[in-house]
Amino acid sequence: MKLEQIKNCKDEYCTQFTFNLIKILKKECNLPNNVRLFCLSYRNLVYYFFYKNIVFAVSGITVENKKEIKNIDCIYKIILLKNTPISVDDIEVEVVKSNSDNKYSLENFLDFLNSPSNITEDIDLPYYKIIYLFHQINRTRFEYGDFVFYIKRDNDYSLYLNLYAKNKKNNNIVKLYLPYIWERDEKTFLFYKKIPTNLRKIYVDDFSKNLSDYQKRKFKTSLLKFIQEENKFFNIKNFYVIYLIKQIIQPVEFDTGWMALRIFRSCSEFSNIWVDDFLSYGNKPYFLIANSSNVYDITKIAIIDFKEPKYVTKDIYKQNLIKFLHWELSKDYLKKLVEFLKQPYNGWDSLSIKNGVKTNWQKLIFKYNFNTVLACDLENKNAILDYEILPLDLPIPDYTKLLN
Repeated sequence: MKLEQIKNCKDEYCTQFTFNLIKILKKECNLPNNVRLFCLSYRNLVYYFFYKNIVFAVSGITVENKKEIKNIDCIYKIILLKNTPISVDDIEVEVVKSNSDNKYSLENFLDFLNSPSNITEDIDLPYYKIIYLFHQINRTRFEYGDFVFYIKRDNDYSLYLNLYAKNKKNNNIVKLYLPYIWERDEKTFLFYKKIPTNLRKIYVDDFSKNLSDYQKRKFKTSLLKFIQEENKFFNIKNFYVIYLIKQIIQPVEFDTGWMALRIFRSCSEFSNIWVDDFLSYGNKPYFLIANSSNVYDITKIAIIDFKEPKYVTKDIYKQNLIKFLHWELSKDYLKKLVEFLKQPYNGWDSLSIKNGVKTNWQKLIFKYNFNTVLACDLENKNAILDYEILPLDLPIPDYTKLLN
């Protein structure tokens, strides 16, 4: 996929299903192909998409194979007469298409506007405030003082759109990393995503290598000052607003841009092993090893067969708008990989343990079955999709022979 095509749809949540839904929505509503729609929410069987001062409510979707859309029963066009719509006087509803007896009403939409967005555990602003933020900020760039903030991909093989900043006075350019912090719940032992709450957690990549610490800090403080002004309306923690803005200018997120699941989060050396949400190479079962466990840094991927020691393909890996180069694994890495897969699983995933997982290899198999085959009905072992369910006692291939 060319960068120009990526640019045309960078504000769309790029799962294959949602991408197809947006294409159909544009056709049904006579929207130009190059306009950007943002997926606000999926709630009570209704998808909500935002475009300029319009929200589209879409329901009654007939789907085959999880992502092929055959029909849409209802599309409603809600025109926002104010930037902060909160009453029936602030909106108008037009029926684009309706093949259902259940009519969508102004009251339905007002309920949605006032419902909590639950963007994270920390952010539950009502949707009318989220819509306000869309109106305030250009979705590809914004300016504050001497600084311009914008997004772009580092290269063809970067998964994410990254946030850049330019000083208009001296043309210095930096890249700003806004990471998440993963914390573990002591009761459930599950990891959850937290938002950083101080400037030290925003990292600056200086391309010139000549900027002082003070000059780097100016980029961060200018971003924060912009946030503080916007926050007068939201009245939440400043870094929560940063997160909201990041969602708007960089909406290709890890769970919507690249549809894959990371398996061993707590193991630093092998936290780069993944399984796809949808098989991209026929029905052959495979897993992925990336050249980084940090999704911002991935550029290469090895696609490895579950049943025999071979790469499923050495071509460029593609999924929707994402693509990565092939990664040829070294002899030492492959030896360590086999040793790791044979080791006992000592993680905290109670679902895996409940279903008989004893080793890291079985953990990988179970997550493939559960995530990719989607899985399957774990009680009756009946796959919903036409993908093969792998047995937990599947022998580990001698992956050192990948070198041959």
